[in-house]
Amino acid sequence: MDRSFDTLRSIRNTTSEESVWLNQRLDGLTAKEAILLHGVIAANPPGCGKEAVELLANLTEYELCYPADNPRQIGEFLAREEHNMDDVLLTYLDLDKLAGRYMEEHPGQFAGGAYVYHGSCDDDRHYDGTNLAQLEDKDWSVKLRLASDQNPEGVWLKLPDYEKISNGRPDEIGIALDALGVRTIEECRLLEAKCILPEVRNIADYYDSLAELIFDGQNLGFALDERGQGMPHFMEKFAAALEYEGCRTLAAAVDISQNLSCYDVITEADFHDYAMRELQQHGYFHGESSLTDCFDFEVYAADLLEHQGLLLTKDEKSYITRNDTSFVPVHDHSESQQMVM
Repeated sequence: MDRSFDTLRSIRNTTSEESVWLNQRLDGLTAKEAILLHGVIAANPPGCGKEAVELLANLTEYELCYPADNPRQIGEFLAREEHNMDDVLLTYLDLDKLAGRYMEEHPGQFAGGAYVYHGSCDDDRHYDGTNLAQLEDKDWSVKLRLASDQNPEGVWLKLPDYEKISNGRPDEIGIALDALGVRTIEECRLLEAKCILPEVRNIADYYDSLAELIFDGQNLGFALDERGQGMPHFMEKFAAALEYEGCRTLAAAVDISQNLSCYDVITEADFHDYAMRELQQHGYFHGESSLTDCFDFEVYAADLLEHQGLLLTKDEKSYITRNDTSFVPVHDHSESQQMVM
């Protein structure tokens, strides 16, 4: 537990629900998020529980240059990480000027060995005092609490980590390793692991190495980010497929995320259109019809789908079945990881 944010835990004008939410969010704060939060508080400290909740709910709006304790290090960071310049070329570069221009364009604060500034984010999570349940921390696939000899209490990191696809800019893993005082994942011990998917539990039990666990966490995270390359209702279809297969492991979830084309899923949002297509194939509802607003397309679709043998999910919002597309697993599943195919 990071005690450096005790002021947020006891901030004035906080409801009991906000206090619970704040404590849970702070207890799961990753090493990178802790740096971001220090920087944000330094620039704009919250004055009440409502402001603290909104700040934490929107932490993904902020970015950092890491490591950077001063303007010159920002210049070095930009030259190396964003322009791939080597030590020789750096001697010809005015690092202070480069950093000054960047800091003008991105006003921020130095905190925790980084320069923290407000980035751009399309997902502004406004807290109106009543919607705490909608402000859940869902921007991850797997969270790991790692420890080292130098830091036995450990720190959290969340996946996916974007270092390899962002010009080598240190992200969750690199910052966590620095906080742990180690250079490689192999020097860490796993204390806790959890997956964003409620079906997937005890994930550490299925892995012989931390690297393998991180590999699958990365793959699941990227799949959740990509949403099936823009597939409509991706999360509903993915959840239906997980339920259909009785998925309980991270490896199986990764495989399913890569094989959603193997499932025919009709979500609640598609019921009307599905029923209309079926009726039109049989000669009904072509052109204008006075029956359109009198016909219960949703109930008709549900009856039709059940008759065709599709299974209704537990939340009663989707129907699913397997089709003839070949399922190509990413993993060779051990007996403990087998799915019913």
